[in-house]
Amino acid sequence: MEEKIIVKNVRQTSDVAEKILREYKKYNIFLLKGELGTGKTTLVQLFAKKLGIKQKIQSPTFVLEKKYKICKNLFNKNYNQLVHIDLYRLKKNDAIVQDFSDNFLKDNQYVFIEWPDRLGNTVPKKYLEIHLKYYKKTQRTIIIKTSK
Repeated sequence: MEEKIIVKNVRQTSDVAEKILREYKKYNIFLLKGELGTGKTTLVQLFAKKLGIKQKIQSPTFVLEKKYKICKNLFNKNYNQLVHIDLYRLKKNDAIVQDFSDNFLKDNQYVFIEWPDRLGNTVPKKYLEIHLKYYKKTQRTIIIKTSK
């Protein structure tokens, strides 16, 4: 299934984050695709806000992974952690990528992966792909695809 949404501002993007948490409950792994600057990290920040996370969410480009405790999850009470992974500076199939595959086995967390093409063969079987594309100057197209 594929869904395409055009957003004009951060508020509308926040609404999309909430829609995803409400309507795609069976997914806890999100593959975030898009060019630099399309809003992948901003989208993770909006998901975190919806989940009651008070900490400042920054791109984990240099540390590769950051974990945050979910304070209030109105969407799925079984999920208590948000994991944000950014693989931008890695090469495809880099040996360190294998270390992230443990995150795919845990059912109690949301996992957001920027630059998932670097995962190579370690892509999880069940995920939600969120592709952000430039649309006009300040607008974005968000394409949501389910894996299964």
